[in-house]
Amino acid sequence: MATVFDAYDPRFERNVAIKVLPREFLHDPQFRARFEREAKTVALLEHPAIVPVYDFGEDDGQPYIVMQLMNGGSLADRLEKGLIPPEEAAKILTRLALALDVAHSKGIVHRDLKPGNVLFDQYGNAFLSDFGIARLKASGGATLTGSQIIGTPAYMSPEQIQGEKTIDGRSDIYALGVILFLMLSNQMPFQADTPAKVMIAHIIEPAPSILVFKEDLPPGIDDVIDRALAKDPDDRYQTGAAMADEFAEVVRASLAMTRPRTTSDAPQIVPPKAATATRLSAPKPGTWPGRTTTPPPPVPTPEPQVQAPPAKPRRNGLLFALGGVILLTALIGGGFLVANLAGLGRATPIAAATTEIPASPTSTEVPPSPTEAATPTQEQVIVVADTPVPTGTPTEQPPTPTDIPTEIPIAGPEIIGGADKLAYIINSDIWLANLDGTGSPEQLTTDGSTKSHLQWTPDGQLLLYITGSCIRSVTVDGKADNVVCFRFLIQGITGFAVSPDGAKLAMSLDNEMYVVPFDREALNPGSDLNRNHIIAMANNLCSFFAPYQRNKVREMLWSSDGQRMALKILGVGTGPLLGINIDNISVIDIGNCSFAPTVKDNFPDPRFIVEGFEDRPEFTDWSWDGGDLYTVTSHSTQRTGFGDVYLYNGLRFQGSKLNPIGGKCCYREVRWSPDGTHLLFVYQEFSNISQTQIYYVFFNDLTSGVQLKPLNLPPFTNPREFPQPALRPAITP
Repeated sequence: MATVFDAYDPRFERNVAIKVLPREFLHDPQFRARFEREAKTVALLEHPAIVPVYDFGEDDGQPYIVMQLMNGGSLADRLEKGLIPPEEAAKILTRLALALDVAHSKGIVHRDLKPGNVLFDQYGNAFLSDFGIARLKASGGATLTGSQIIGTPAYMSPEQIQGEKTIDGRSDIYALGVILFLMLSNQMPFQADTPAKVMIAHIIEPAPSILVFKEDLPPGIDDVIDRALAKDPDDRYQTGAAMADEFAEVVRASLAMTRPRTTSDAPQIVPPKAATATRLSAPKPGTWPGRTTTPPPPVPTPEPQVQAPPAKPRRNGLLFALGGVILLTALIGGGFLVANLAGLGRATPIAAATTEIPASPTSTEVPPSPTEAATPTQEQVIVVADTPVPTGTPTEQPPTPTDIPTEIPIAGPEIIGGADKLAYIINSDIWLANLDGTGSPEQLTTDGSTKSHLQWTPDGQLLLYITGSCIRSVTVDGKADNVVCFRFLIQGITGFAVSPDGAKLAMSLDNEMYVVPFDREALNPGSDLNRNHIIAMANNLCSFFAPYQRNKVREMLWSSDGQRMALKILGVGTGPLLGINIDNISVIDIGNCSFAPTVKDNFPDPRFIVEGFEDRPEFTDWSWDGGDLYTVTSHSTQRTGFGDVYLYNGLRFQGSKLNPIGGKCCYREVRWSPDGTHLLFVYQEFSNISQTQIYYVFFNDLTSGVQLKPLNLPPFTNPREFPQPALRPAITP
């Protein structure tokens, strides 16, 4: 119903797609309404899984939509070249399924899923497009098609064919099952010589086994498709995530069985690293709430939220037969309307996968803290010549002990919690102070540019931060340099983190996460990088993180062992928050490169309640000790940018409010010390004074009644500027 133009936007210097409603349709209010509905629906979703609408308007009475350009062709184009391997199909299915879950959570049913509406960008990422005939539950189930049956017959669910007014997202799950069948076999599950007969087959005929068309597929795939194509919506997968996860698991298991064993499969012996820096992953046993010297009893593992597939043999759909015959009669007598619409879309899924939680806690044994290690004695080494001096001849006398130059170590700042220095921001520039309060703070930058996300590299040598579209570094003596800069960003860099071993850099670019080697020379070649460069670098590690598109990732943190990542994502709430976009923390296992990393945990939703989250479901910040403890800071209505601190124990799945100073508001920028024994936070008392102070306290003191004292730092005169403190890991010899 529309014409799509490849256009150039001179303001933002980018190519875009402009979708225009042809003038011959302007007289029909139905077409105009559908056109406007598509723009509003995509704007309502506002999710990276679906291409954003850049603009919507009307020129000389002719409506248009400006969208992201999809120039990688459609899934229909790819299928013309042959079958799609199961592992690639799993990636496509995951993207589409999770994108649909977000739409369904907002009461939007697509109703026209088909290969022609699955588009690819230039990097091969699949996107969901064309919401022109979507049904919005929020509008009381009303559609723009009246009682007409609309869709594409080969992909329509039985209930959609029968014109049911109560169809929901499970109808899209059915269409997704048809698409999966087609990707793997290049055959349609239901074939006939007329559209009407195809529609009747969807109602009354059981889906054929895909193994009839492709014998070498894993048998488990047949079960996934069988369940997706169940005639009764109650027998299907209830979410796209459940379907995608089960299919990915079948493919993963199949690949593991067929992959030839190599020497890399054998246990690897890793030599110990040189002692350059010490970072302890956890405090001593018995010092944490919920952590004891002896492991607590195992936590019951939640049952996976994946429904069992329907029993064999497959349903034959006889319950739908009568309705199908009646429908066929109506179709032959009155004709039917089949919409074949064009559109654009983008998909980076949000919905959480089935979580896998460890059934028992890990060992609590940890190395001693740096303060417990023996302090080396300072000794003056004296060299004495023991060779006799010949008599009677002038000789050069051996030096006396006082003549020998000696190096006496100068005591540095005290190490507290595994850290020795603190970086922070005043008036948009970075300052550095000793953590024990000795000496005077030193100014490291003088450019006055906006800076965010201060953090040290694990070896304590470089302080990194975001400014503009760059990640920059500065040394303790003030030498600044670019780490990496980009010229293709739309929304910018929202977060980054260096792995504990210093070998990897994770970045969120336009809310998509890339994990690349932390190679300063490759990242900073002397000019801005583009997306192709980053994808190539990420592929050197794992193609699944080029980019990671299961969720819209804003920020990330690494576990102490580098085997897990905690991601701050834009999720979709459950329960009272159902259908609301919320900040959520998703913990994934990245030990093995996989197109579907295991999701270990999600919080705070549904683990615990954050007060006021339904009104403003965002975090001002969050942190992780790299093991089992996390903090999240909510938004407060009392102080802009500040809020309440919540502590979450990932071992016990328990969360509670932790406001360190008498339970009062307001906090932000809570950080764990390098050894996990101390907590750093910024505090602003809710009063007319609004003085900003930084505290660094022993964790156990938070509940012991000890009076907490702020660090001795110069005053922060601007109450709206955030210090963003960053602890430097102490470098030990």
